[in-house]
Amino acid sequence: MAPALPFLAPFSPAVQTVVESVLAEVQHPSRVVAAVDADGTLWRHDIGEHFLQWISGRLPDSPETPLLPPETWDRYLALLSEDRCRAYAFAVEAMEGLPLLELLYAVDYVAAQWRHYRPRMAQLLEGLRGAGVEVVVVTATWETLVRHALLRMEVDAPVLGIESGHRYHGGVGVVLNGQVERPVTCMEGKVEALQKYLDCRPTLAIGDSLGDLQMLEAARHRIVVRHRRDPVNDLARIARERGWPVEVF
Repeated sequence: MAPALPFLAPFSPAVQTVVESVLAEVQHPSRVVAAVDADGTLWRHDIGEHFLQWISGRLPDSPETPLLPPETWDRYLALLSEDRCRAYAFAVEAMEGLPLLELLYAVDYVAAQWRHYRPRMAQLLEGLRGAGVEVVVVTATWETLVRHALLRMEVDAPVLGIESGHRYHGGVGVVLNGQVERPVTCMEGKVEALQKYLDCRPTLAIGDSLGDLQMLEAARHRIVVRHRRDPVNDLARIARERGWPVEVF
């Protein structure tokens, strides 16, 4: 039998059941929040890593004069093997001193060229919002980049991500100051950010990797996402053990 809500029709019965349970809570006086990861969840692959490679001149369509030296990408990969959260913060810190206007041009280009968006997830988020659920995207990627990617998906949702402050530099204009705001929205930092900025824990959490595990555990309802061609990862195994639904794209 088809679900009562059309936006749920493309999803598995297990996901439909979870979402319907969340929507039932909208009638209660308590706040109903869906916290959704970005990379690997709203789209396949990591748009933050792609952006860092692009501005470091490491991709075929990178600008002739990259904004960052090529070794920036190598430094990121080295950090990634040691401490993922530290690497994600570095990806933003490395842009210290770069003009915000130039970065926004780069963001627009990368978001427009990105080919991995998942329309079905955009449909889910807008359906949740239309039913009265507060949707917030919680990501370990540069917040500004994710906001622009969401615009491309036509998703209207606030973003909690890794962000840098700004300062004015004479003769250049507004530049990033490289000071990453805390908490860094990675792993337990995602739960801390939700508590800090929204003063709540999520009713529903959606994610694709171990970086989302703490956020999923903090929620009353969970959905795990993975791509059918990707190997079954540790989070998918945990989801199977705990009976969490896994949506396969």
